Amino acid sequence: MADTENKLDSDLESGSNLKENKLTEASSARTSEQNSQTSAEINADIITSQKPIPLIKIDAKTPSSAIERYEVYPRLPLPEYDSGIAKAFTAIDKMQPDLLLFCLICYPNIPIRLDELRKLSGRSVGHNILVENYGNLDWPLHEQQCLGIIFQRPTGQSIDKYFKSEEFSDQEKLEKAKLILLSSISALRNLNKLGITHRSIRPSNVFFSDSNGEDIIFGECVTTPPGFSQSLELETIERGIADEGSRGNGDVSDDIYAVAATISILLQNTGSFPTFASEQISFNKIIKGSFNVLVGERLKSQKISKVLEGMLQDKIEERWNLNDIELWLGGETIAPRVYEKETRASQGLTFDGIEYFTKSTLAYSMSQNRSKAVEIIKSGALTKWSEKSLKDKVLASKISQVTDDTTVQKDRAKYADELLLSKILIVMCPTYPISYKNILYTSDGFGSGLAIELLRGGDAKTYTESVSLGLLNFSFQLNSNDKIKNEDRIEITNQINRYLQKAGPGFGVERCLYELNPGCPCQSPIIIKENIFFSSMLLPTLDKIAGTTNTQKSPIDRHIAAFIASKINDDLEQYLSEIGDFDKSIQTLGMLKLLVHIQKHLSSTHLLGLAKWVGGLMAPAIRIYNSRKLRKDIESGIPQIIRNGNLGELLKLIDDPSHKEEDQLGYQTAMNEFKEAEETILKTETNSDPESEVAVKTSRQAASVLSILIMIFISSLILLAN
Repeated sequence: MADTENKLDSDLESGSNLKENKLTEASSARTSEQNSQTSAEINADIITSQKPIPLIKIDAKTPSSAIERYEVYPRLPLPEYDSGIAKAFTAIDKMQPDLLLFCLICYPNIPIRLDELRKLSGRSVGHNILVENYGNLDWPLHEQQCLGIIFQRPTGQSIDKYFKSEEFSDQEKLEKAKLILLSSISALRNLNKLGITHRSIRPSNVFFSDSNGEDIIFGECVTTPPGFSQSLELETIERGIADEGSRGNGDVSDDIYAVAATISILLQNTGSFPTFASEQISFNKIIKGSFNVLVGERLKSQKISKVLEGMLQDKIEERWNLNDIELWLGGETIAPRVYEKETRASQGLTFDGIEYFTKSTLAYSMSQNRSKAVEIIKSGALTKWSEKSLKDKVLASKISQVTDDTTVQKDRAKYADELLLSKILIVMCPTYPISYKNILYTSDGFGSGLAIELLRGGDAKTYTESVSLGLLNFSFQLNSNDKIKNEDRIEITNQINRYLQKAGPGFGVERCLYELNPGCPCQSPIIIKENIFFSSMLLPTLDKIAGTTNTQKSPIDRHIAAFIASKINDDLEQYLSEIGDFDKSIQTLGMLKLLVHIQKHLSSTHLLGLAKWVGGLMAPAIRIYNSRKLRKDIESGIPQIIRNGNLGELLKLIDDPSHKEEDQLGYQTAMNEFKEAEETILKTETNSDPESEVAVKTSRQAASVLSILIMIFISSLILLAN
């Protein structure tokens, strides 16, 4: 990829592309000076001067069908609209050339929030950036199909650039902060109506929707897993502790926290918080509280500190909700909620050379030094400290119970220490991420964490192991107060375990990947560069690549089988079982049956390339027939069927019950003739005097006949087998 980028940079610098270089520079200048020229004029210049890449539908039954109106210009980047790892480029709507658009190119190895994208596409959601459309592009920088999402450009700049562009009085900053709060309430309520959390609120991703800076919109929230591109300052303690890909969807309270953290950054004009190293930020929040870490002393003396303090409460039940913020903006006083602060132990517990007085700080440090953590658990020191110093007999009892239960599980002996520590950490801080070996994930972030690990080429065993050991269910049982929601979550986890316990195609970790991540494209090496998100794309894509791929291999591998099983809500177990059979003929027929099922399900026709591909793999399925003539008849009928592109007709030809019956009858007739000859000889030998001339003569004749029959029978079998 880096070589491709270098090549493109080199091309841009060459004399032959000098005109394009100048155009790129001119386009950037135009972007910052839009008031001096109309958007229609700008876009007209781009259309006539650049080679665009069309947007391709990703849920169409013909993957080559273009969304004719949208084009993207890879040589015209718009870095001011970059979002995390998704890069922005100029886009044009040819039906509405006066619209100012940009396209975010999603990184191919990171799952997107597809469900959220489909809900937002083409829908005006107040105070949120408008998603015009989305589709695949043949993107040169990644040398494959990539998802492109078309957005309307905000008229104003991002709020972080605005706050850094010039000096503002404290009063002016306060008024803008109130504007952000007011717009955020509307934005989050509108998202909540659609069942969406934003999870990407940060200074660079919030924009003024107008040039006068009078209205605010949130930027995109779909190009990466939730919280993936967020700095730790913007994430709550629980979600910030988790690995970047495992932070989970969360709820509106997580977004409220991010809004407050964003405002704190803006008002302090820092852009970030350099006071602490990234690995220290969460720990400092645990010790001091998020408000004290994120809000500077100067801000604490200002009126706005009250609302920030409410929004940055670390206990979710104490955090202000949208109604509270709205009331504060209206001038009302919000009464502080009475809650029980975390208990501080009368005596500290020394761990790794540091004395700890609260279970939250201790739990965090134990997750960072796992071997020593296991030692203090097994020694009984943690139980004793919880009961005597922390005065928490319930916690002490739970720690003892978990320790005893884990110790007696002989079948999990090799996982015992890690399992013990993980469960103890959940008991100590139920809202914190699940910590197992080297991974940390929230209960709703397991799926995206698994995907990130797999798509980055890592080992997903640690994730699957943690589920198989029951850590997710253990966490749900301790965390959820909603019985119905808890039962649903446990059922999902049990389903994951069932997938993991089956080793055949359509199951295993691949099935979990697609079931838990609708926004993960199919990772089969056969089609990975085609960026397939929907089942409707599969057969047309296989048909399209048939002329350029290795057609000696089956078009159904483990990833494609799992992808199909997760996308089509039908009972496919019989087909999947046959594909995983040791018998090559059964495998081949199972593959064909599954493809036929998909073709019928999706009403796909005229798959000439795929039919030729599959037809060339049918030899093992044809060899099940004993009759040489029947095999030749079937083989001769395949080319005609291939020309029709109908896989169902191919299956009917090869797996025809009448053909099977005819073949079986012929085979049985040969066997019967052989048996009759055997019985004739036996009868002759039984009913004749062995010394008589007749017997001798008869036996000789019978033997001769039998020899001939055996020869004929063996010859027939040889012919049938070839």
